[in-house]
Amino acid sequence: MQQQNLTKVFDETLPDEAATRRFAQDVAAAILPGDLIALYGDLGAGKTAFCRALIRNLAGDDQLEVPSPTFSLLQPYELRIPVRHFDLYRLADPEELEEIGFFDEPDTALTLVEWPARAGDMLPEHHMTLSIDILAGDARSVQLSVPEAQKARFERTLAARRFLASAGHGSATRSHVQGDASHRSYERISNAGQTTTIFMNAPETPPGDIIEDGKSYADLVHRAADTRPFSAMAEALLKLGFSAPSILSSDHVSGFLLLEDFGKEGIVDSDAQPIKDRYLAAIDVLAALHDKGPALSQMVDGPYTIPAFDRTAFLTEVALFADWYAPYCDTQLQAQEQQDFTTLWSDLFDELKRAETGFILRDVHSPNLMWLADREPPQQIGLLDFQDALWGPQLYDLSSLVYDARITISSDFRKEMLDRYQSMRKTPLERADMDKHLAILGAQRTMKILGIFARLASHDAKMSYVAHMPRNEDYLREMLAHEAMGAVRHWYETHLGNRQRN
Repeated sequence: MQQQNLTKVFDETLPDEAATRRFAQDVAAAILPGDLIALYGDLGAGKTAFCRALIRNLAGDDQLEVPSPTFSLLQPYELRIPVRHFDLYRLADPEELEEIGFFDEPDTALTLVEWPARAGDMLPEHHMTLSIDILAGDARSVQLSVPEAQKARFERTLAARRFLASAGHGSATRSHVQGDASHRSYERISNAGQTTTIFMNAPETPPGDIIEDGKSYADLVHRAADTRPFSAMAEALLKLGFSAPSILSSDHVSGFLLLEDFGKEGIVDSDAQPIKDRYLAAIDVLAALHDKGPALSQMVDGPYTIPAFDRTAFLTEVALFADWYAPYCDTQLQAQEQQDFTTLWSDLFDELKRAETGFILRDVHSPNLMWLADREPPQQIGLLDFQDALWGPQLYDLSSLVYDARITISSDFRKEMLDRYQSMRKTPLERADMDKHLAILGAQRTMKILGIFARLASHDAKMSYVAHMPRNEDYLREMLAHEAMGAVRHWYETHLGNRQRN
């Protein structure tokens, strides 16, 4: 196979093994399934040491046993990104690559190849090259060259290291932190003897397809385009006395933030069951936040203005249900049926005019709520992922918590949380209005989520989200049982009553 032109993105001297490990972490942060790195260098140059550091970083285990595949030729690893580590030193002929499984499922894994010259011209054209040359002592001269299509992400991870260095963390260890379904990524930054921090890598939002009035989905639903909204909301929440991550360093142009680390304790246990005291503490936070009501509009300073949860955003989100979930369930809606769906939801939006308004953090559920045991209420709950905050019916966040998309909340516990919320509010609430608005907002959000999960499964082949569909379908049926949802319930039962998922 013919090698395409490569661009050199890294050409530096690494003074010692620690620097080599850090470079491997930088590379690991940019890796995607399907990447192939061909490693060149003499015996003892450090090719296996680099591979070991990279694999351990992907595994999140500094002690993982990573033997050299000199004799086995191939050593596979089932990690968050699967790895195939080849050493072709003992390969007698390139034709033997077929026998050792070199061409098996290369698009689903990272492939590391030591002694790639033994493969002749059999390497795929899109591969990267990493050259390591021995200098004095432990120093190494290292060059990384990549195809043009991969250039941006590797330049970005190297820019991230420079950002960390400017914040005093140039020698830090970078380790992956599980994020969300967005284009953002997160890493835990560790320095010996120092408190860990969180690095948010939020590149510019990729332009989406134009779907209405010259705008993309992200534009219509007011998704944050950069890191400024996160910083503005964090500052506002901190001023109000809640626990949002402190911004330790920022580069809004590049989309880099260094944040306070809230640790690893969430509000669910190891069996993915809700820890009731922590959920109730989160309820108390929402009650306190919502009591501040309209005064919150003055809390976000600077050029950023919180967008409104307007009719367009409301209808664009819920349309994902008709656009993606219905086809995923083998239901092909006609244009009139989709229009009827939109009209019904537009009428329900009008029903929210009497609802209390305030901040909608937008994703107040288990993945974004951390437990800070050493703090006093309401600061025991650490709030995350609020860069897409809106201004509108604030019960939206309550619905997202009591109908947690990723954790099963029983109807009895849901009632307990709602009772707690009502009792904790300083502003009296009519329970009938509260239940009505929760049903509307919860059903809208759940339909949006089911649409997103269906799209991730059918369009992006991200099947892990399918496991959450039955829970959200159960939630939806419960919310549609409310009398305010009668028209939507009839539409749902008519078109999806006998659905069957693909």
